[in-house]
Amino acid sequence: MTRRRLSLGQRRRLFCCLILVPETLFVFLIIMYPLYLTLKLSFFKIDLYDIAKPLTSSPTLRNYVEMFSDHAFWQSLKVSALYTLFATPLTFLVGFGLALLLHQPLRGRRAFRVLLAMPWAIPTAVGSMVFMVMFDSSFGVTNYLLTRLHLVSGNIDWLGSPATALATIVVTTIWKNCPFFMLMLLAGLQAIPTEFYEAARVDGAGRARQFVSITLPALRSIVTISLMLNALWVFREFDTIYVMTGGGPARMTESLAVSIYQEAFRFFHVGRASALGIVTFLVCLGIVLACQKPLRKEFY
Repeated sequence: MTRRRLSLGQRRRLFCCLILVPETLFVFLIIMYPLYLTLKLSFFKIDLYDIAKPLTSSPTLRNYVEMFSDHAFWQSLKVSALYTLFATPLTFLVGFGLALLLHQPLRGRRAFRVLLAMPWAIPTAVGSMVFMVMFDSSFGVTNYLLTRLHLVSGNIDWLGSPATALATIVVTTIWKNCPFFMLMLLAGLQAIPTEFYEAARVDGAGRARQFVSITLPALRSIVTISLMLNALWVFREFDTIYVMTGGGPARMTESLAVSIYQEAFRFFHVGRASALGIVTFLVCLGIVLACQKPLRKEFY
């Protein structure tokens, strides 16, 4: 009985599949199993004080029913949505402006790139504590400068007022995340062939026309991917909010991530925290799926 020999293409495909086996197992263990366990726990009423009880009862939708009927859940979802809708586009605009500036032939351009990228390297908790001090109502430098410039008549409680707390967190997030957009878009700008701009100038196109017809279309995929990644990070942001306000005042800055932490580690409602985590995952999945259509047009 003769053995059938595989063709070169079949051997290559088999080799590629064998290479993917370790990565597939790694993804399953690190991502899929915790996700499955979170989904499983969301259907049970978990009591951390009695570790033998949690999974003895039958699974129910009680956690989801209580969550969707709780005003605090909708408030945290609203905070996460507003935080993402304001922080992501504003951070993008700041990062895009810096990328365009650093793309110009300026003296000391490399030094400016390093300095402007430093916020991205600073730990989030450290940066949040710095801004918390800057916006302190008693001795913060922000109130001092605004008072000296006669823009305000007295100190403002930036983090203690429901009207300004979320805006202050958004400002901190812009400072922290704008280097990401700056570096991504700067790399995209440098990848655009200069011949395109030279041909446009020969045809009589001005700077505005070149920007609209050459720069923006060339950066479409980078912009989409950058916005998607930043929206996912901001929607799940925990460190900045928890360090600066802890979710206060009056839960006006309590995002879904902070609410999950409170339910799991303050109230010990692990089942409900898992349900909140599943909702957060579904929203993030929706963001990813919404970005697939423009990416398919770009690459396919």
